[in-house]
Amino acid sequence: RPAPAWSFHELTGYYFALDTLRALAIRALAAAGLDEALHALHLAQLALASATVFALARLARAAGASARGALFTALALATLPPFVAHAQNNPKDLPATFALVLAALALLRAARGARPRDAVIAGLAIGLALTTRVHAVFGLAAAWLYAIAATERPTRRHVAAHVVALAVGLGAALAFWPWLWPAPLERLTGALHDVGTKVFTIPVLYLGRVLPANEVPWHYRFVLLLASTPLSVLALVAVGIAAVRARGAPEGARRAAVLGSLWCACYALAEAVVWSRYDGVRHFLVALPGVALLAGAGADWAWERGRVGRVAALAPFALAVAGVVAVHPYANAFLNPVARLLARGPTDATFEIEYWGQSYLEAARWLAKHAEPTAEVVVPQFAALAEHELDLPVREAGVREWRATDRPRYLVVMSRRAYWSPPLADVARTEAPVFEIRRSGGQLLAIYRNAAPR
Repeated sequence: RPAPAWSFHELTGYYFALDTLRALAIRALAAAGLDEALHALHLAQLALASATVFALARLARAAGASARGALFTALALATLPPFVAHAQNNPKDLPATFALVLAALALLRAARGARPRDAVIAGLAIGLALTTRVHAVFGLAAAWLYAIAATERPTRRHVAAHVVALAVGLGAALAFWPWLWPAPLERLTGALHDVGTKVFTIPVLYLGRVLPANEVPWHYRFVLLLASTPLSVLALVAVGIAAVRARGAPEGARRAAVLGSLWCACYALAEAVVWSRYDGVRHFLVALPGVALLAGAGADWAWERGRVGRVAALAPFALAVAGVVAVHPYANAFLNPVARLLARGPTDATFEIEYWGQSYLEAARWLAKHAEPTAEVVVPQFAALAEHELDLPVREAGVREWRATDRPRYLVVMSRRAYWSPPLADVARTEAPVFEIRRSGGQLLAIYRNAAPR
């Protein structure tokens, strides 16, 4: 349906608190001697990813999981390829996932102990989550529903803790979003209107078709989530779902599975109401804690079944690690065997398996070693990423410029087919690359040389 254009997928002044904290961390790393800002950013992201894994383990414990179940939950998240892929280079959704897990943990603690201090801390964490990504409301709803249902004998103190957490959370959200301060109600109303009516859309490749992001089918994110999750972990998730109702499941595993189910259900609801499904593997990152909770519960239950059960609990994680290693360092390119089989051809023609530009680093190293000193590099997509690593001249140009034979030119093509022009697609179809990067049955990047004399 027609919708107003969204110039970029951001709200004015939004995401202020975590962005500021990350900038301070990068400055601290620079002061400690890490001069390369990009490396400092990656290190800050890795620290945030590690904190997310640790916080999720604590969340599983707060939900009632055993220490072993919490460890399995952390292991599940840490071995999921989409999480590994974005652990060092996603500036939006990884911090959002951290903020949400932190808020859910603080909320469950406040609901359990009903102490004023815990309620205030929960409110601050809720405010941080609400001002990091809009979809945090769905994860917070899951945590709140679980916290209410898990309180066996609620008292006035418990009710007061929830009220305080909510009030402090709304106040903290206002404090963490300084752009709202001059006219809070007016600006917040305008921001909510933008979220509900405007669409940021880009071309997206899905199941072999290029579509606007707001026109992809309802199953887009679910299929990508299933395709990018190891089959062994999906098996544990199925066991975790069964633990919700099974009589023989340990109580701790059942409780963690209930929270994981609520988490996933709330984000399934979110998927039903959103306008634009930009990039499922990346933007569904926030659903991965729910998946990990279910997988952790499944592994915990399996462990109870004796020696065979212990193998069944540990083997899926070993297989997941092997899958990540097989596509290293391009964890975004991971597709499980079923997804690769259903692709029926090069997987990059069915799914987007490279869109961050990570492959430009390896391409730059190859060019530095093999390209002539007089060569020019032509990059049709996101040339600044390649330029960062190259001493050769780089142009963001097209096929026509590359074909000119006045000097050697190398065409660097990232396999994000939704952005290919017809001439670029023709080159990929008819020319033989001098270098290519392949993972998961598909091409991530190819380099083509023009016909200039050597």
